[in-house]
Amino acid sequence: MLADMGPSRFARWLLAPAVLATACAAKPPPNWQTGGAHLDLAPARWTRGDSTIELRPDGKVLVDNDAVLGVDAAGRVFESDGDPVAVLQPDGNLVGTDNHGMGLVGPISASLPGAPHAWFTIGPRGEVIRYDDEGDRSQDGVWQGCSGANLRTCSLVTHVIFMREYRRRPRVGIGFGIGIGVMH
Repeated sequence: MLADMGPSRFARWLLAPAVLATACAAKPPPNWQTGGAHLDLAPARWTRGDSTIELRPDGKVLVDNDAVLGVDAAGRVFESDGDPVAVLQPDGNLVGTDNHGMGLVGPISASLPGAPHAWFTIGPRGEVIRYDDEGDRSQDGVWQGCSGANLRTCSLVTHVIFMREYRRRPRVGIGFGIGIGVMH
């Protein structure tokens, strides 16, 4: 079959998967080209037990010395390979690819999409305080170097790291029923 194809048909056949993959790629967040909220990029370090998250002045975010994210002064969040993750809008809304709402980020706290309350705050000494669904508090490390204008950048990084951890946690459910179905 391939031997019967001319050079141009063969090239189209080879490129078809690449074209389809591009067509299915996520759309960058709104304002990706122009950016959103202004962020200050100063060095800071979040120590969490045995783990360290470092925010570098060039916007690289490292977890235990491995680059995992980047942020820039225009409020863009991107993967270590440069792929878009989200843009922090001037009003504090964090909007991801395909216009997906990712919550609200303020200077010292952030909330999940549609949540009426913050799920963490950063205290005056840099302590990260998490809140569970019942409002109980727990400390999750301490930021050093987060103050003034850089505090919002630290809140953004904290929010994105927490969201990634939340998505990776195993989901276990118990159900009872009769019938045929597919569970995801």
